[in-house]
Amino acid sequence: MEAWIGHLLAPGHGGGAPSVRSSSWFKWLEGEEELNRSPMATMKPPTVPASPVPVLGDDQLTALLRVCEGKGFEDRRDAALVRTLLDTGSRLAEVAGLAVADVDFGHDVVHLLGKGSRPRACPFERRTSHALDR
Repeated sequence: MEAWIGHLLAPGHGGGAPSVRSSSWFKWLEGEEELNRSPMATMKPPTVPASPVPVLGDDQLTALLRVCEGKGFEDRRDAALVRTLLDTGSRLAEVAGLAVADVDFGHDVVHLLGKGSRPRACPFERRTSHALDR
């Protein structure tokens, strides 16, 4: 079991923490009555060290926003998306699920539906308001 989890930790085997993936798989096998008891039942899941999220530097952010400059639909769309993500700190799935009614231009706030279907309001700045309006 430990060797298999080690294999899952190797580069190129993404898709969730190995302990979660293996535990779910064995629960499924138990449910299908392929196993009487999960071999994970007495094992403690391995500690997977947290990796810090890489942060873009000022030059990288400037370059990213510069790529979105333009008058075309795609340029304006991309600028609105990038600025919304940067200002609100929201997840991609949250922004992808936005509707026009979720943007409050009067208060410069976007209403998001986060993880666990939890609603939250995230303010944004003037340049993002302009990009969204366009």
